Amino acid sequence: MPLESGAKIRELSDEECWQRLRDHPAKVGRVGIGGPSPDILPVNYLVDGHSVVFRTAQGKKLAAVGRGERVVFEVDDVEPHWRQGWSVVLRGFAEHIGDAEEQERLAELPLHPWDPSPKTEFVRITTHLVSGREIA
Repeated sequence: MPLESGAKIRELSDEECWQRLRDHPAKVGRVGIGGPSPDILPVNYLVDGHSVVFRTAQGKKLAAVGRGERVVFEVDDVEPHWRQGWSVVLRGFAEHIGDAEEQERLAELPLHPWDPSPKTEFVRITTHLVSGREIA
């Protein structure tokens, strides 16, 4: 279905992308992990400077970080009734945060996974490219 008359696709600036990530009410995004069989996994996140941090347990996400794989991270917000929305995509590398002081600092931030299972590990996505688009 084509865009409605007057609707436009607009590229978001880097700062607009970071602001959308910071202001997203649910703080839920998706991490894409490559390799021979790519996966897209939901995570609760927070913005820390110009990086994204999430908590995880032992498993696919943490294993991919240990292998040094590239990751992609996406957050969006849509209003289907009005056919409006936006999407922000970060591309970069994820790293397991092993430093005890950094873990303590991050543990004090409002990063609360929805999944009740223990999420004791922190992962930081260091961004090499940020892009975003808005349909309005």
